[in-house]
Parts: sequence; structure tokens; C-alpha cells
Amino acid sequence: VRALGGCAREECAEVAISALGAARAAARDRADAVVVVREIIAPSLTHRSSKVRQHALCALRETMSASGYDDVAFHLTGGGYRGDDDSRRVNYFGALACDRSPLVRMEFIRLCGTIVNVRRDDQMPRVLPYILGALKDDIDDVRAVGEEVAHSSAEDFEDLVCRHLGDVLVPALNELSAHASVGWREDVVRRVLDLLEAALRVAGERATQFVPNVREGLQEVLAVETFDENTKRRAIEVEKCMISAHVQQFY
Repeated sequence: VRALGGCAREECAEVAISALGAARAAARDRADAVVVVREIIAPSLTHRSSKVRQHALCALRETMSASGYDDVAFHLTGGGYRGDDDSRRVNYFGALACDRSPLVRMEFIRLCGTIVNVRRDDQMPRVLPYILGALKDDIDDVRAVGEEVAHSSAEDFEDLVCRHLGDVLVPALNELSAHASVGWREDVVRRVLDLLEAALRVAGERATQFVPNVREGLQEVLAVETFDENTKRRAIEVEKCMISAHVQQFY
């Protein structure tokens, strides 16, 4: 496994992809699966080649049943593995969600769909935001995969989102407030706004209890003088989305 890990880090895409192929075979042994994910597949998720990142995601989907869905969702969203120092606690999912390659983003959303269909409630808040974010992606094909994952969910997607709405919205609003308070990372702010709009559209009237919190967050964004008009326009669009969802009683 250690030798394969070194090959997976090779700059040459063909060598790294071959290592991932061997890793899939090694991961069929449940005892080795966690090590394979940690030492070979996870580092490949940040490879400079988008083709390698795609292959790594495919390998991850194949090995998840052996390595444990809970382990994958927890450790690859920043939890790390036992004994890891902070330098190894990487939120791979956060990086994959905004990967510059649409093909990588598509494969990543399919991975999230696989985790969702295992139907472990404790993992839903870790993956639902990425599926919701995909519904607002700039690329049609990525949005289509997000819609496909939502429609093929083992549980009604609206019910699923509504049951975990607080776990999705509260961290998103905290992140929005943190960035708005210092007036930076508009790219992150816009992604959070996209997530908020997608969640509100899916939940509809069932999101009513969160409207005051969302509105407060939007007002924080609109008050930042250094944010450009596109960012503020997105905040206004989210506000309009709330109004169209029959929650006017808060206005």
C-alpha cells in the first residue's frame, strides 16, 4: 500500500491512475480498505490532473462499502483519522465541490448521492449541502447530475432536506456571517447564497421557521460596502425566493 501511495502522488497522470486501479483491488480486502482510502485515494483527490481526480472519485465510490460509509463521510470532510495532526485534516469534499473541472464536480455529486442512499442520518448534514449546491451550479451538466441524484434518492429528497434543514442552514449562515463581517471571500459568500436558495426552494413553506435567520444573514451581505453588485444581487435573489415561498408574514 505504501508503494502504491507513492505512485498515486506521481505527477504523471497515467502512473497515478494505474496506482488507483491497483488500490481498488487492494481495497476488496476489508482490512486494507481504510488504509487504501487514507494513503492512496484521498491524496489523489487533490492531484493536479482532473482525470486523476475523477478516477480517485470512482475508486472511492467502489471502496466505500468496504472502508465504511461513515469513515469516508467523516474523515474526508475534515474530521481526519485517529492520530492525524491538523495538517492531515483536510476537507476534501469542500475542495471537490468547487473543483475547476465540471467532470470532477459531477463525479463528486454522484459520490454524495451514494452516501445519501445509505440512509445514515448522522452523515446527511455532511453531504446534503453539496448536492443542494450542485442544483445551482453554473454548468448545465453538473446541475443535471444534482437533479438526478435528488430524484433518485432512496428517500423523498424534499423530506430529507427538511428533516436536516437546521443542520444545513445554521452552519451555512454562520459561515456567511463570518465572511460578511470581515468583507472578504466573495466566492465563498456566493456559494453559500446559492446553497441557501437551493435549500429554500426545495423546502418551500417548510423552511418558514428559518426565514428570520436567513433574512438577517442576507442583510449582513447587503451591508458590506466592498462586496460587488453581483454578490448583492444574489442576496436579493435569495430574498425574493423566500417571498415566493409564501413566507411574507415575516416582512
